[in-house]
Amino acid sequence: MAAGFLRSICLSAAAVLWAGTPAGAWRSEEAGQSTHRMVAQGRALTPNGEADGQLELYSLGAKGGLGRLVFTLYKVAQPEGSSFIDSIKTFHFDEFEGPGAPAAARRLTQVTVRGRRGEVQVRLRQNGYYSAELKGGFVFDSGLPGGKEKLDLQRIFRALRNGGTSLVVRVTDTQDPKVWVQGEFATGGTAGMLRKRLVGR
Repeated sequence: MAAGFLRSICLSAAAVLWAGTPAGAWRSEEAGQSTHRMVAQGRALTPNGEADGQLELYSLGAKGGLGRLVFTLYKVAQPEGSSFIDSIKTFHFDEFEGPGAPAAARRLTQVTVRGRRGEVQVRLRQNGYYSAELKGGFVFDSGLPGGKEKLDLQRIFRALRNGGTSLVVRVTDTQDPKVWVQGEFATGGTAGMLRKRLVGR
């Protein structure tokens, strides 16, 4: 009953939280030969309340475009020895771990780009693993996508370039569709950087 109550609070509060999300600073860096990584911090929601998120967008090699999308869920300044992720008992993170995980074959990640021209929404497959970069964080990674995911990633890319102001990543639990974790990232003003870093001009 307590978990259901928390989910209701998350659902009703989501619009308010996201409306007030400030524009975050993006950083861009080399991520290999002809590949760039763009990184931003954002706000997140879980069945246990608010958290933090990191979004990474990777270029598609020398050809340009979006080749990979990575969402990391974590909590800043969590106490030593504790695991924020392990405290979220209603979300089955273990079913996302590794390429052969039960969740890997399912499109449980929904990505929504919001902007002046409306919304673009796609679903992606994902792998999962504990973050080596962000202590106690859990990573949802689109990996190297196949045919349909490649097309969907380009839809996300075009929506961002065409004035997308925010990007929402929601990952649904494998066992209960009413349970999810979500991050939102401000993307307004990133169009120029997207052209330069993800297209190469």
